[in-house]
Amino acid sequence: MDITPSKITFKGNYIDSHWQPASSGKRRQVYNPATHALIGEVADSDVNDAINTIQAAKRSFYQTRKWRDTNAQSRADTLLAIAHKMGQERSQFAYLDTIDNGKPLREAEGDVDDAIHCFEYYAGLLKAPWGGYKMSGIGRELGIYGLREYQEVKQINTNLNPGPVGWYQH
Repeated sequence: MDITPSKITFKGNYIDSHWQPASSGKRRQVYNPATHALIGEVADSDVNDAINTIQAAKRSFYQTRKWRDTNAQSRADTLLAIAHKMGQERSQFAYLDTIDNGKPLREAEGDVDDAIHCFEYYAGLLKAPWGGYKMSGIGRELGIYGLREYQEVKQINTNLNPGPVGWYQH
C-alpha cells in the first residue's frame, strides 16, 4: 500500500462546504503507533470548531435548505455516489485506519464496508415510498386495515421435532 505522509495532503476541517484550518490555527501530527512513523497532519480542532460545525449544519438545514429541499431520488443518488467512491478507495481507507490506530487490517476493512453499507442503506430508504416503508403490493398497508393489522397480536407457532436418532444422549 502506497500511503505515505508525502501522499496525504492536509486540508483541515470540512465545515460549511469548504476546507478550513482549526479555529486555533493549530495542527497536530499523527503517528503510526506500531512504527512511530509520521502518517500526516490534522487540524487540532477544539470546541469552537465543533460549535462552528453545528452552526453550519443548522444554517444548511434551516436557511439555505439545499439538502432539505433536494428530492429523494437526488439525495439517494448522492449517497450512492459516496458509497461507490468509498468502495473504489476501500483498501486505502482500511490501510490508513490500520496505520492510524493499530487495528487489524481485516477489522478496518469491515469498518469501511459498514460505512459503505450505511450510505447504501439510507439511499435505499430514500427510494422506498414514505421514507422506508416498503409496500407489499397488496395495498393492505394503507388505511385502517393496515393499521389494524400492525396492531394485532401476532401468534408464532413452532414445531419442535427431535433431531435425527442419536443426537440426544439419554
